[in-house]
Amino acid sequence: MNPAQLHLLFNHFPIVGLIIGVLVLAVGFFMKGEIVIKTALCIILGASLFAIPAFATGEGAEEIVEAISDVSHDIIHHHEEEGEQFFYLTIVMALLSLSALLVSNFRPKLYRGLKIAVLAVGIFTALMGMRAGHSGGEIRHPEVRSDFVAPEHDHHDEHEAH
Repeated sequence: MNPAQLHLLFNHFPIVGLIIGVLVLAVGFFMKGEIVIKTALCIILGASLFAIPAFATGEGAEEIVEAISDVSHDIIHHHEEEGEQFFYLTIVMALLSLSALLVSNFRPKLYRGLKIAVLAVGIFTALMGMRAGHSGGEIRHPEVRSDFVAPEHDHHDEHEAH
């Protein structure tokens, strides 16, 4: 697999995994279930770690995609900036989640604060991840760009072909 393929493979895990982890964490808070909360912290930690290979393959993917003639360098650069911000936020998420898991059994007040921090920062980070993913999709999918205008579709011609 080349770096572009690897980047496409890895970049979905931190985005989707973080969203799932934050949702599970919110359910854990609502249910007051420590097992659910610790499971969510593990999901968030694991999802955040997937950002490392996603980020590491980004530069190689950029070189490959920039060689394609109809790809905008500005769109690639925008995605690179969004991806970088998301990467650093996922490192924060990994550290917060790991810290919460490590102190959960012997520092209850710190643990409580860390759980709340993971939820708050996690919501923001998940939103940033969705933005980064969307900007990546814009590179090869013009239909997701804000300036996209769908071409007219002539249904009359379609029926005559059958």
